[in-house]
Amino acid sequence: MQPADNPLNQAWSAVQRQVQALSDRWYPGRTVPIALLQQVNITQLDTRARLNRLMAILGPIIIIALIGAFQGELSDRWLDTGLALVLASYVVFALQAHLWLHTVDKERAYQTAILRFQLIQILLGASWSVVIIVAIRVGDPDQRGMIYALAIALISTTMITGPARYALSFWVPITLGSYIGFVTAAPTFFAPILIALTAYSLLSLFSILSLNAKMFERELNLVEVANQRDTIGLLLRDFQEGSGSFLWESNANLRVTQFSEQIDLTTGHIGNVLAAIATPPGAAEPAQSNEALQQIAVAMRERAPFKDVVIRAYTKSGARWWSLAGKPVFNADTIFIGYRGLCTDVTEREDYRQRIEFNANRDYLTKTYNRAAFTRILAELCTPPILSNTGAPQTSALLCLDLDRFKTVNDNYGHAIGDRLLLAVAGRIGACVRGQDHVFRLGGDEFAVLIPQATEAEAIAVAQRLIKALVEPFRLTSLATSVSVTIGVSIGIALTPTDSSNPEILHHCADLALYRAKSTGGNHCCGYDAALDDRHSRDQTLQLELSRAVERQQLSLVFQPIVNLQTGAVVAAEALLRWTHPAFGSVPPDQFVPMLEQIGQVSAVGHLVKDCAFRTAALIRPDIAIAINLSALQLADPDLPARIAENLARNALPASRIEFEVTETSLLDDDPQKLSVLHAIRALGCRIALDDFGTGYSSLRLLDKFPFDKLKIDGSFIHDPTDSDRRVHILASMIELGHKLGITVTGEGIETAEQAARLAALGCHDGQGFLFSRPIPMDEFREKFSDETASPPQSSLSRHTAGLRAARPNA
Repeated sequence: MQPADNPLNQAWSAVQRQVQALSDRWYPGRTVPIALLQQVNITQLDTRARLNRLMAILGPIIIIALIGAFQGELSDRWLDTGLALVLASYVVFALQAHLWLHTVDKERAYQTAILRFQLIQILLGASWSVVIIVAIRVGDPDQRGMIYALAIALISTTMITGPARYALSFWVPITLGSYIGFVTAAPTFFAPILIALTAYSLLSLFSILSLNAKMFERELNLVEVANQRDTIGLLLRDFQEGSGSFLWESNANLRVTQFSEQIDLTTGHIGNVLAAIATPPGAAEPAQSNEALQQIAVAMRERAPFKDVVIRAYTKSGARWWSLAGKPVFNADTIFIGYRGLCTDVTEREDYRQRIEFNANRDYLTKTYNRAAFTRILAELCTPPILSNTGAPQTSALLCLDLDRFKTVNDNYGHAIGDRLLLAVAGRIGACVRGQDHVFRLGGDEFAVLIPQATEAEAIAVAQRLIKALVEPFRLTSLATSVSVTIGVSIGIALTPTDSSNPEILHHCADLALYRAKSTGGNHCCGYDAALDDRHSRDQTLQLELSRAVERQQLSLVFQPIVNLQTGAVVAAEALLRWTHPAFGSVPPDQFVPMLEQIGQVSAVGHLVKDCAFRTAALIRPDIAIAINLSALQLADPDLPARIAENLARNALPASRIEFEVTETSLLDDDPQKLSVLHAIRALGCRIALDDFGTGYSSLRLLDKFPFDKLKIDGSFIHDPTDSDRRVHILASMIELGHKLGITVTGEGIETAEQAARLAALGCHDGQGFLFSRPIPMDEFREKFSDETASPPQSSLSRHTAGLRAARPNA
């Protein structure tokens, strides 16, 4: 049976309800829920229990003082019994208080505990009543006065005891006992004492009801506030967990005093804009823009509110983005006491915004900056100019990059390999620049690098690093193939504000410098100078004129003889293309041949050159071979061997009369298609020569990959002004290599008899250069080396215009 079902408990509860009804008259007129009423009573009982432990100490002290006051005269057994009961009651009080304070489930044990406390109170009151009654009866007048004071004191203690029914459990027996004691002693006591006792008893009763009502109201308010605080805390916690928003506070010294317990932050002085929030562990500087920091710092300095300031926060879960808001707080005397605010987690929003910004400003393939970002950042770099320590404008550099031979790789291996090449190029460019530099892909194989606060020498050093890095072979793999390709890069450099402070003009200057660098053959950097504008205008005009040169009969062939160094006999002649413009005069091949590639006329003009060279070979002595140059674009044409075979048949030429010269640069990409074309041409019986041998780093590798019939040693090895022994040894080694491979060796650029004699002594087979003959116009070449049995040749490429037009559909 539960304590609440005990008959004694039921009876006692009925009494309590009557007492409670009496005390409720003194309460404010409001209905208190039972659960809340129980919370208040438990709180008051907690207070009473703590007080009981103190009373358990003071009670025995009072008993000892009372015994001392009667000086051994207390021999009455009723008095002894009463004192013993009082002492026992205090002991029981102390035990019950200890038991209650250590009870875990107080809601369940409350009814039993209050019953026990009230019974102990009744027992204690009754015990003191016995002591008072007996002591008054046996004591002298002075001792009775002390008992009177003790009775008043005991009655007074009930005024500060709660709950009310708990206090009345002690007040009723002690008051009745006092009355009985004093009334029985009335013959010897003054009537005023009884009147005073009555008045004081009524006052204490009124105080019990009144004070306990107020104490109850106070406890009730405290409990309600605590409950509301818990509810608000729970709601805030749910709000914080659900919305990612956190409350924060600081004191007047701007030191964080309250922050969400979910956030692992080091609190500290936030005069430098909540540095504890904004700084990652071990970092010296906050990881957000100075603008955000400055905005909060200024607001705090001016005691002004701020909001929607996005900062970087470092928490237990890692780096987050927060939108920070704060409001200054002032007390009633308008004195600043700190800040209160809200941190809202906007990581998802900021990450999305940054992704949008990234995609808007980054190239989709290489993830470098794109052209839109280039326009914006270049404009920022150009204005306003930054001043150096000396007060002079600090220069910054723009590098424009164009990849050499990228189109060949893309055409031969497909876009998958081309894309992987661009990715690899972007990675190498990024490894060559500083962290504050910007890398851009402007489109296709065009890149740019912006180098803030850089001198011309520093820009050139970066350009040279880029050239060195990008000339190294690239190993590229796709689902279909795995290849090793070698490209190069041309770089144009312009400086701001030296060359221009206008971003468009600066870009134009860098493009002109790039155009100049490409005209040198690639793998070169060039800085802008004013003369480039004139040269560019001339080149633009020349390019326009070149597109009309065939129709205007301006292109022609010349032939430079190649002689046997041992006999002096002419054994071959190289066909060379020339352009004579009526206004610009003779335009060098190194200028207009690259233009032919830019305007897309290489294949068409190349077919025409072959037709004319084959026709010429048919009209000269049969002991003289004709050498024809092939470009990389021509080698990429799989129909080239068939056209050559058709030309040989049409002109009734043996294939041994024709030589084709290729340069190392046209084969640098190891394109199997090109090698296949060369093998097919050689299979026809034509000879294949490797031109400009020795000028590239992969010449020996090419000798291993293809069985060339002839090596043409570049003229730079022959007319060396130092005439060093080292150069002679190099020449001897190249000639000996040709001998061992069974390859004819031809020396180019021979200008003196000494050079010819040296080459002959070293075993070089043939020679070509101004010593023997300058390039000869075709008519003159025909007359000098004509075959009397052949028909006269046509002397100008312009007469084959119809053939050029007919060749285009098959190109």
